[in-house]
Amino acid sequence: MKTITFILALVFSLTGILYSQSGWIQQSTGTSNHILSLAFPNSNTGFACGWYGTSLKTTNGGDNWVSAGAPNYDYQSTYFVDVNTGWMVGHGGAIVKTTNSGLNWLTQSSGVYVYLMLVNFIDANTGYVAGYSGTILKTTNGGTNWLSQSSGVSVNLLSVKFVNANTGYIAGDNSTIIKTTNGGTNWISLVYGIYNNLGKLSFPNANTGWVPGTNGLVYKTTNGGNLWTVQGSGNPNYFVSANFLNTYTGYISGANGNVLKTTNGGASYETQTTVTNNELHWIYFINPQTGWSCGYYGTIIKTTNGGASVQLPATPILISPENHSTDLSTTPTLKWNTSTYATSYLYQISSTSIFNNIVDSGTVTSTQKTIAIGKLSPAYTYFWRVCAKNSSGTSNWSTVWDFSTTAGPNAPFLLSPANLSTNIPLTPTLTWTVVSGATTYLIQIASNSGFTTIVDSITSPTSQRIVPSGKLSLSSTYFWRVRAYNSITVGPWSEVWSFSTAGLPAVPVLVSPPNGALAVQKTPLMDWNDATDAISYTIQISTISNFVVITDSATVTSSQYQVPPGKLFDWVTYFWRVKSNNAYGSSNWTAVWMFTVYPDFVNMISGEIPNSFKLHGNYPNPFNPSTKIRFDVPRLSDVKLIVYDALGREIERLHQGNIPAGKYEFTWNAEKQSSGIYYARLISKDYNEIKRMVLLK
Repeated sequence: MKTITFILALVFSLTGILYSQSGWIQQSTGTSNHILSLAFPNSNTGFACGWYGTSLKTTNGGDNWVSAGAPNYDYQSTYFVDVNTGWMVGHGGAIVKTTNSGLNWLTQSSGVYVYLMLVNFIDANTGYVAGYSGTILKTTNGGTNWLSQSSGVSVNLLSVKFVNANTGYIAGDNSTIIKTTNGGTNWISLVYGIYNNLGKLSFPNANTGWVPGTNGLVYKTTNGGNLWTVQGSGNPNYFVSANFLNTYTGYISGANGNVLKTTNGGASYETQTTVTNNELHWIYFINPQTGWSCGYYGTIIKTTNGGASVQLPATPILISPENHSTDLSTTPTLKWNTSTYATSYLYQISSTSIFNNIVDSGTVTSTQKTIAIGKLSPAYTYFWRVCAKNSSGTSNWSTVWDFSTTAGPNAPFLLSPANLSTNIPLTPTLTWTVVSGATTYLIQIASNSGFTTIVDSITSPTSQRIVPSGKLSLSSTYFWRVRAYNSITVGPWSEVWSFSTAGLPAVPVLVSPPNGALAVQKTPLMDWNDATDAISYTIQISTISNFVVITDSATVTSSQYQVPPGKLFDWVTYFWRVKSNNAYGSSNWTAVWMFTVYPDFVNMISGEIPNSFKLHGNYPNPFNPSTKIRFDVPRLSDVKLIVYDALGREIERLHQGNIPAGKYEFTWNAEKQSSGIYYARLISKDYNEIKRMVLLK
């Protein structure tokens, strides 16, 4: 009977070993070099360093590690005061610093060439480094300058920890522990009666601290190092690094992948199961549950549950829909039982029993999943299974069950607007054929053919949808489709059709009068081209190019406008522009053109610029009753053209005022004058000339 009891106990013991896993997870570092130190300024961003120039960085808690790009030194220790500012130290007195999270590194001068073993900073300015041959370095300016301190010892110093600006501890070979209470100005030896190689110490406050050593021994002080007591871990291995979060909870790492944990200040230690046999040279916890340890041959491990071993979850048992169910909706709800130790479940649905064509898959925390619309097709057989997951791993898959979906309604045929239609209003009516057996229809309108950007989606009981205002935009192309539903399932999508909405009209192009035209009549015909999608045009005429004063304005349906009498005046330059309109708004204004109005009796013979003023003889001469008087103006000038009788009396002033450069011809109608001798006189600032004219009636 005792033998049977022993065998059963052994079976249960082996079963527990088989189905439980370490609370520590191996992280991929991409290197086999020794990793001797790491630092996590927050739970996502971390840095690690080691031999042969190894420098690593993670931004996702260690799920991925990449090169941090530090210079090629053999590193022993790293410390970061925040995600941007940190240091790495190592062999040959090497110290490097980054202030931009590892994007760039600056080599700092340590002034020594020994192995530097550990770096510790109080804040961004004040830090310490311990190294071989009793070396202690201090900086108060972020490492710009490092000054040596007298340690009073010549042994190799391996660990340094400052608990405040004044109090710090250093441990080293030959059971050396020294302490300062004045920021390193003086160091005193603490340890008496300890004969053990010591590792990296940890002090959660100024008085209470631990330092691990060989043979599974841990040393603790509660009075600032004046007295050290020996704590037995129950594990004979050599332990290298300690990290205590408070006076109760702490972790210690060491040889052969061993990690110790205590929750009672070291009164007892639990050896945790890890996933490595390599020496773990450094251990760091950001909170009581989440921590990392690193060591030889590229090892970094992580825990999110305080390192506790977790048993693998049990295999789920499927509940519904029952195996071989038929006529199911295409959105069924899958259910299974709760699995012991499970924190989440992975479900899979496949069109094949070997699951080489997965149609839907996902992770959920509940024990059921309602399948989304569009994942399953009507009249089809599917296979499904579930496995359970937790931090230790994944259970076996459940048994595979199958179900068949019912035949859904047919796809609708789209009717209007016709495919590829253009100039569609912003509130169109979409119509499609009625599907037999359908109870509702789902309509989708998207701005792309893949329907990743839905602009309108609604379920309708009828076979049409009037798109409300605000859904569509002008001058845009849209794609639409419809599918039918019945009380059980959903049918396939219709074909995808597209349409383009109407847009603002095009900008007109001005035609005449040509830009800069002279000698334009006071009632000109303004002309421009027809603009696409325009139903009317607005024209503005102004004496100012910015149109702050409007001389004439009108809205017309044709692409011409006859300026009415009384709007324009002689010898005035006008500016004009046009825009097109439709039901959706107006185009931009055209470019601004200009023209100048001349009197009816003035004709500009040529736009050629003459060299000088000149009054030509009239033609014909003699004349009855009208004659033409020609003259040249070489530049914009204030000009008078006056007609006198034989006695020198002014009969008529044909022009007075500024006139642009050019060659002009004025017509004088002397119908009201008597036969006789008359004189035409051209006067400007620089010119004065008279020509004789004879009127014969």
